Amino acid sequence: MENYGLIIYKYQFVAIHPKDSTTDARQAAAKVICHELAHQWFGDTVTAMWWDDLFLQEGFAAFFERFNMRMAIPQQKPYILTKWLTQRIQPSLRLDAIIKRSHPLYAYNGPEFDLITYGKGASVLRMIYSVLGADNFRSSLQAYIKKYQFSNADHEMLFAEFTAVMQLFVERNFSLESP
Repeated sequence: MENYGLIIYKYQFVAIHPKDSTTDARQAAAKVICHELAHQWFGDTVTAMWWDDLFLQEGFAAFFERFNMRMAIPQQKPYILTKWLTQRIQPSLRLDAIIKRSHPLYAYNGPEFDLITYGKGASVLRMIYSVLGADNFRSSLQAYIKKYQFSNADHEMLFAEFTAVMQLFVERNFSLESP
């Protein structure tokens, strides 16, 4: 559980023995730590305006797990993306493909604490990252956090920051506005 400036972990989730723990145990501990650290920025420094934008917190935390884990356990770097895609993203997109289970990231009927919010949110952010490139994505997030720190924001405000940064680097009209 994370709170601004304080992260509380359940001992069983993060305690690993340096010699006896398995690779999976190390990765699981790193995943929990990296996920909760990401919430320091996405959820605590900038908080979703309402629960219907839960993916702004959980999608970002799931997205940044992968980046942070690659730094936390560099010897596993080549495998982390594959594992993240097959165990985190693909199951959520498979679930989202079932019409009765599918829902938009922006939850009109209240928050959805499920695989779709976490995994699909991370997948959409990964797509935006791929389109914008690392530098533009980082610049957008820096502008978003700086503009809305210690405040609330919604997905439209986030997309406006992505659009503003891209306007500086792309000649054609680029927009991430909702239809």
